[in-house]
Amino acid sequence: MWGLFFKVVLVLLAIVGVMELFRSFFFWLLRTKNSGKIYWVLSFKGHDEEAEIALKNAIEKLRWFGGTQEKEIVCIDRGMDEETKEICTMICEETPGMELYEPEEAAERLAQEFANT
Repeated sequence: MWGLFFKVVLVLLAIVGVMELFRSFFFWLLRTKNSGKIYWVLSFKGHDEEAEIALKNAIEKLRWFGGTQEKEIVCIDRGMDEETKEICTMICEETPGMELYEPEEAAERLAQEFANT
């Protein structure tokens, strides 16, 4: 019984490993000199109990992307309450590459960024 269980787990891990090799190979094949910039946009409105988790999740996902691209997390305040805004402000201050904007500021910032490229 346990032998079969361990074989199944081993096969599943082998499949995941092979898929990761394929992914790495295709990323290597599709690389360019223009690495671009990755933006992860999160917007919050009202009270959001999961704001901190959403921001930390975005940080970790961008770390997993790896590569040499510049990465930025854009947090948009669409009328969040004080507690949510305090959490977002605190995380933005301690995380490089993360900014908190009003919707108009975010649109202006991104338009400015794209105009410069």
